[in-house]
Formats: sequence, structure tokens, C-alpha cells
Amino acid sequence: MRQALSEAAVRLAAEHGMDGVSIEDISTEVGVSARTFHNYFSSKEDAVVETLRQLARERARALRERPAGEPVWDSLLGLTLRAVQVPDARRSHIVEALQLVDTSPALRAQHVSLVDEADRQVVAAIAERTGTDAERDMYPRLLYLAASAGMRAALHLRSPTRDTSELVEEAFAELRAGLPDRGAGGPGADPTADPGRAAHP
Repeated sequence: MRQALSEAAVRLAAEHGMDGVSIEDISTEVGVSARTFHNYFSSKEDAVVETLRQLARERARALRERPAGEPVWDSLLGLTLRAVQVPDARRSHIVEALQLVDTSPALRAQHVSLVDEADRQVVAAIAERTGTDAERDMYPRLLYLAASAGMRAALHLRSPTRDTSELVEEAFAELRAGLPDRGAGGPGADPTADPGRAAHP
């Protein structure tokens, strides 16, 4: 029921916008009462971000299941590929939820609030694998946010000629290379002259 309500909330909000959807609309779509809706979610925003909350929790669990001693970027790439290699219907649902978050201040606030705990779990898992402190060191949180941004960039790009996994791998390659400044030296600059690119072919 939780999954059905979340999917209905995302689908209707994608079609009509967050302001054009009510809890009653979502409940009716699933065939339940508003009272039943409130047994699972506190608001329509809560229902929309449920997919992203589940995704973050799955990533924390999947990261802890990666092979011991595996380089952390390989671990993050592996679990991100696992996250995007899902049936088309779920992938579309995730993309729609991400797009809604990007366009709605209310959803952004809800997303930050409700996913924060799941994010902390992933950061803690990264800290365990890298021998860092999740509370005091910047590295595990920065790494997590970078990997999350890579996944979002790949999902949003949605190239008609390349699958999502290929886009994720490209995003992670760019991140691992340190995102060198390709515009250094002006529009006519030779990108091969960038020391960052030279260090990371």
C-alpha cells in the first residue's frame, strides 16, 4: 500500500503539478480513503519522496554488502549501477520523483528532512570502508554527495542513444578525474593542456 500510494503521488504530481494534486486525488487513484493515506504518509510531499527515501536506504544496505577491500569509488559505482539497472517503470518513477523535487521548494524541504537519516546511513557506511569519521571528516559526506550527483546527472541526461548505465559510468569517470576545468584559458584553449586532464586520462 505504501508503494502504491507513493507511485500514485508521483504519477499525478508529474501530470498535474504538486499544486494540482490533493491527498484525496492520490487516495482515490489507489482506491482507498484519505484516512488510509494518513496511516502511511503525513503529506502528499511525504508520499512523493518515499521513492527517494527507499533508494537511499537500499544504497546504504548495498554498500555494506560490497566486497571487503574494494576501492570505495568502485563500490559506489557498483551500487549506483545496481540502483539504475531496474525495470523501466521504476526508473521512470525515480526520474519523475527527482524532477519533481527539483521544481518544488516544498518537496526540496521535505526531501532534505526525510532523506537525511538515510543519507547518514550511507555516509556512515562509506566512513566504515574508508577508515574515516562520519561526524568529523568531510571526505565520506563529500564522496557520497558527489556519487549522488553523478547518478542524478546520468538520470536527468537520458540520452536517446546511450543507456543509463553507460551515462553513470561516464559520470563517475569524470568525478574520479576530479572534474578538471575544461574552460581554463578561454574558449580556444586546448583541453589536453589542462594538467587535471593530463593526470587523469
